[in-house]
Amino acid sequence: MRILCFAVALTLSVAVSNTLAAVSIEWETVDNSAALDGYTTVDLYVNSDEIGVCCAAMLMTLDSGSFYYFSYDSGTTVLTASVDRPAPDLPEGLGPIFSAWKYTTYVTIDDQIVGILSGGDAGGDVLEFSEQEIDVSWYSFDYPVGRVHMARITFTEDAVGEWVLYSILSDKPAIIREGTIADLVPEPASLTLLPLAGGLMLKRR
Repeated sequence: MRILCFAVALTLSVAVSNTLAAVSIEWETVDNSAALDGYTTVDLYVNSDEIGVCCAAMLMTLDSGSFYYFSYDSGTTVLTASVDRPAPDLPEGLGPIFSAWKYTTYVTIDDQIVGILSGGDAGGDVLEFSEQEIDVSWYSFDYPVGRVHMARITFTEDAVGEWVLYSILSDKPAIIREGTIADLVPEPASLTLLPLAGGLMLKRR
């Protein structure tokens, strides 16, 4: 029944504009430099002031590069990050060894472990969480309002591809957003200009 409702909501969303008052999505860059080299990490947020977020579907496909998933197997300790939010606490004494654990790719709603649907995803009817594709739908029964953390995505710096997101707000039709992987990463030139712009403002004062 849950899958059917999700599929109906996605069908209705085709007729909905890409903009809806008081609702937006936001990609925020996460500093992973202490644990990963050659990877970019971004967090996805849905901002909704009035309507609770119940679920979402996302399709990300890479033409080059790959997504990052943490995994470790020592023979006695096995840690593998799954599609839903990994447990925040590592086995005692292993924290420093697994500093990259928190940068693994996963989906969530309001930083909680969520339910995953095997059908009704944004790109088809099969769950996919591979190095070149993410095709997943997920849900929570809490319907949080405000700035809701929806996913953490880590990919190689040479990654090229596209994404589409369907976010479901309570009983409303889906909000559709789409873009490219390049859109998620700040331009190096822009980052360089920020201190310079600040310096010019101080000089004028």
